[in-house]
Amino acid sequence: TKRKIESINNFVNKFRSNTKIVDLGSNLTTKDIGNIDLRIDNDLSVCRQMRQFFDNSKIILQINIADCLRLSDSNDFKALNLYGSAEAAIMTSIIHHLLIDYGLPLEVFYENLSKLYRNILLEFPTSNDPMVNLLMNKRNERIIWDWEKKHVPICTKFFEIKNKYKLSESRYLYELKRKNI
Repeated sequence: TKRKIESINNFVNKFRSNTKIVDLGSNLTTKDIGNIDLRIDNDLSVCRQMRQFFDNSKIILQINIADCLRLSDSNDFKALNLYGSAEAAIMTSIIHHLLIDYGLPLEVFYENLSKLYRNILLEFPTSNDPMVNLLMNKRNERIIWDWEKKHVPICTKFFEIKNKYKLSESRYLYELKRKNI
């Protein structure tokens, strides 16, 4: 959507001069945003399509992000932020896949992201989002999927929630800043 692209552009422009920027779960939505240094997706066909849009100065990795976030002492984990040179990340259309589909524990998700990035733009789909419902039905178990009740208490152990942007009735963007712990 237009509002989503504008918010991503604003985030990129805000941090571009200070750090490299990563798009986790990258897809073709951000292909026209040139100042993203690293794009990561688990889908080989998406990575191949992205490679057609960018020259060799842009890094595209096909990595299972959920597996990397589980193992914070691995080289793949360190690759998620270019071994420390990228401190800002865009995470749109991915959190529900990592937590529901791949079963990544909520605390591991936020804690390990805080080890990687100072600033994150995180898209959160609510429990009435069609994709969230599809993933829950596929998993065949009900998960309490609530930003205020479940995510905020854990997220705020590691991050300050700086801004909130409504994208639609079922999707929000949150700008997170790592706490100095």
